[in-house]
Amino acid sequence: MKSSRFITETFPLAFLNKDFDFKTLRDDIKKRYFFYNQLDTDRFPIFEYNTNRKNYESLKEAFEEEFFVQRGISRTKNNLHIPSTNTLALLFTDNNYTPSQKILNTCRSFAKESGNKTNFVLEDERVNSLPKSTPTKSMFTLSRILLFLGITLLLSFVFYQLFIHKHERLYIKSPSTNTIVPRIVSIEGTAEKASEVWVVVKSKSTNKYYVQQPIEIQNGKDWVGRVIIGSVSSEDVGQAFEIKAFLNPAKKLKKGDELPAWPASEVSTEGIEVIRGSKLTEE
Repeated sequence: MKSSRFITETFPLAFLNKDFDFKTLRDDIKKRYFFYNQLDTDRFPIFEYNTNRKNYESLKEAFEEEFFVQRGISRTKNNLHIPSTNTLALLFTDNNYTPSQKILNTCRSFAKESGNKTNFVLEDERVNSLPKSTPTKSMFTLSRILLFLGITLLLSFVFYQLFIHKHERLYIKSPSTNTIVPRIVSIEGTAEKASEVWVVVKSKSTNKYYVQQPIEIQNGKDWVGRVIIGSVSSEDVGQAFEIKAFLNPAKKLKKGDELPAWPASEVSTEGIEVIRGSKLTEE
């Protein structure tokens, strides 16, 4: 019976010499990690190669991704030695640190392209039959771009339906915001796909909401009516009020109702803030 050990590549002994170029190894590891950064910036972010070993957690994860996922090496039956975050910190910052041969072999193999054959003695007789489906960078990047575009289009459509399109369906032309108005003021605007408009006036000083007489929509679009801003009392003169219009309220409204908040509805306008003047009616 043949041995289950298969050696796909033997490292030269010079690899362990003191004169071995650790700078080249470090640069090659950084290049390989940058490849993973380009594939998934959230999972493999750019970090500082300093003495903080926590910085190297994503690099350690890249090692595991390379060997156990991309190359399909068994996690239990292998001759790998994935360096710890502490080991990686020493490797990149301590010029006097000399890692073990297994760690050096693992680091050098990681720095090579994932398409190369594995550089280790595998103890899994089924290794040659394992599927090695490794997506290319271009395919992975293209799928990410298409996914991003799809999500962007979907969010744009939802935003248009929820906000822009709804506000286009209902609009207050007059009065303008930040204008001084009498107690009884004309209001007009446009609306679509409805038969009447409900207007609610909020007192900014008392936080009370007053339902006005519903206004019929003319010609399928235009509506004109009147609203009451505050009471006849002089105490309301100079006070701020906010006006909003609504289509198809969720609950039935009635003129003169006092509400605790703006009513829920299918469509509503932005608030128009006005200042109550001393006049009771328009001239």
